[in-house]
Amino acid sequence: MIQLIGLFVCLIGLESPAHSLDDNEAQLLRGQELYQSNCFMCHGTSGRGDGPAARAVSGSPPRNFVQEDFKYGSSPEDIFQTITKGVTGTVMPSWKHLSEEDRKALSHYVLNFRKGQDRSAASSPQGSAGK
Repeated sequence: MIQLIGLFVCLIGLESPAHSLDDNEAQLLRGQELYQSNCFMCHGTSGRGDGPAARAVSGSPPRNFVQEDFKYGSSPEDIFQTITKGVTGTVMPSWKHLSEEDRKALSHYVLNFRKGQDRSAASSPQGSAGK
């Protein structure tokens, strides 16, 4: 009986971190997909606020996620709220029509621009194909 309990504890301990990493990776991949279909036109592929539509924006230019401070805070929750509510007085719309899961995925993906992490999938032909 003790051996079974030990085996059970060992299996849980080994599975949990790997499962968590898979969830995080899946969330970032979903965030990337959403970003490419909803955000890159203004914020650019690399998050520098230099997307194809950025030149046409009057008033405040799109946020440069790499170099500029976030207007309403830089925690995942702050970014989530900005995505949900939009930014009054700018062309940044509310994205509340996206599911909560999708807005969370987007907030985590956007924060990766700030961290300076290389998202090779975003720059690979497969990562931006058809977008």
